[in-house]
Amino acid sequence: MNDCIRLCEGKQALHCPNDTTGDCSQACQLQSSVPFCKMELDALISCSANAPMACSSDGKATTQGCSSEGSAYFRCLLGAFDGGLTD
Repeated sequence: MNDCIRLCEGKQALHCPNDTTGDCSQACQLQSSVPFCKMELDALISCSANAPMACSSDGKATTQGCSSEGSAYFRCLLGAFDGGLTD
């Protein structure tokens, strides 16, 4: 099973009050179409799909323990939008 789908299923299973059904799967499709930072995104999604999940204080599902993967992905995105495309 695709890691992004597993991640979405895990988040949906929590039934957090402020999550909207379908948002996660739409995000999977959107993010997979981004032509850069694929390696960093794959690492973040893989980590998130296997990480503990909980409802956050804002009522949305969140994963725990993937901050370094998230930081690497966002650094890559910032670099890409700053003219330094990678991957």
